[in-house]
Amino acid sequence: SMRHLTLRSQQAVLSVFCDITDRKRAAAKEQELLTSIHSRARQQAAVAYLGQQALAETDLSALMDKAAVLIAQTLDVDYCQLLELLPSGHAFMLRAGVGWQPGLVGSATVAASARSQAGYTLLVGQPTIVEDLRVETRFSELPLLHNHRAVSGVTVIIPGNQGLGSNWGQAEPANSSSSPAWGILGVHTSQARVFSQDDVYFVEAIANVLAAAIERIRSQERLQMMERAIESCSNGIAITDATVADNPIIYVNPSFERITGYRRDEVIGKNCRFLQGSDTGTAAAKQLRMAIEEGRESQVILRNFRKDGTPFWNELSIAPVYNSRRHLTHFIGVQTDITDRQRSEEELFLNSQALAAF
Repeated sequence: SMRHLTLRSQQAVLSVFCDITDRKRAAAKEQELLTSIHSRARQQAAVAYLGQQALAETDLSALMDKAAVLIAQTLDVDYCQLLELLPSGHAFMLRAGVGWQPGLVGSATVAASARSQAGYTLLVGQPTIVEDLRVETRFSELPLLHNHRAVSGVTVIIPGNQGLGSNWGQAEPANSSSSPAWGILGVHTSQARVFSQDDVYFVEAIANVLAAAIERIRSQERLQMMERAIESCSNGIAITDATVADNPIIYVNPSFERITGYRRDEVIGKNCRFLQGSDTGTAAAKQLRMAIEEGRESQVILRNFRKDGTPFWNELSIAPVYNSRRHLTHFIGVQTDITDRQRSEEELFLNSQALAAF
């Protein structure tokens, strides 16, 4: 600060200097901390938002597109890439992303070898941080990144199969010592940048959210496929609840209805033995009951009765279903109407008997 003084009738200026270096340094650190806190809060909010989207979204491609945009905006990066490991295990495909030239998303591939950043990340099984790709020595096969003049970046694994997610039917790459992965999530900039550990944690958190969503959506797809297969199967199929007394039916397919003549709502909650009528004491029926009591597979031929009372021969196969704790939860029964076959065999037997007597 400066003050004007009169000293012995002479005008003078008094200057006072204070060293505020420490104060400036402290203020800079405080501002840096506030910026870091704000950035971390934005990242946490982004993870939470994507988690909500992942629970509601049933279209995997749409979810990945949303994730790529969200990541790029949150980290203020030029490029974001979601690379899916192809079934061969030798290459990744660019499934979604931001910043890439038109036509590359959905078609561009990246080698899954250690010569690419994505392949290297898969090999080492941990995040890979690059400060300057122009002088990077760990990997050199980077055409996609070099063509877009990417400089700095982070890549992390999107877990799959035995991890948090699953790439259905995917083979583990021969050059990977890590657990199976769905693919790689990466972010890159066109200017040199030092990514913080919080940035890496954020990308990993997003990768885990995506992995869980991929597993959920793929599981739903598998269930829907199996449901369609069961519904369209020509064999009658019934599922019973083994955790409830008397193994009540909880599901039958259309072929069961066609073979037996009973509607689904007429059999739900009943035990399958009602189809046997008065034939519950046969050797085949006893064999079936024993298998159910012991929780094992069995195949028998039973005479059953349709809703209208007409008999039919039912070739029945049952199989137990156990949960992850090895507790019996259900039985699946597959029935085949072999009445025509039984009739033909009986006619052949009678004809052979007649010929023998002749």
